Amino acid sequence: MTVQTTYRLRMPWARPPLSANDRRHYMARAQLVAQVRVTAGWVVRAARIPPCSRVTVGLVYVPPIRRKRDGGENYADTLKAAIDGVVDAGVVPDDTPEYVIRLMPVVAPVDRDNHGVFLTLEVAP
Repeated sequence: MTVQTTYRLRMPWARPPLSANDRRHYMARAQLVAQVRVTAGWVVRAARIPPCSRVTVGLVYVPPIRRKRDGGENYADTLKAAIDGVVDAGVVPDDTPEYVIRLMPVVAPVDRDNHGVFLTLEVAP
């Protein structure tokens, strides 16, 4: 019987740093992607998640205030860079479908007390 462990890691951003609606210069965007990747890698390392055979990764954005927002698919770029950070942390050897299952990013209901960006990892041994 396989036991899966789920981690919910708070990322140090108030909102996802990358969005499909961004209109940045490609070099500024590349720097931001690299920052997201490195940050995610360090957060995963700090959580001491052991190497595994397969991981399911998702991104949850919990906004602090209620207003009209697009759906979670806008934050797929942040999720992609964060998955690269998970690989950099050594949790899985590569980000191919053989090792990583990607969940669509989610915009959760407003929570004024516990808002932010969370990376969820479900690890299979």
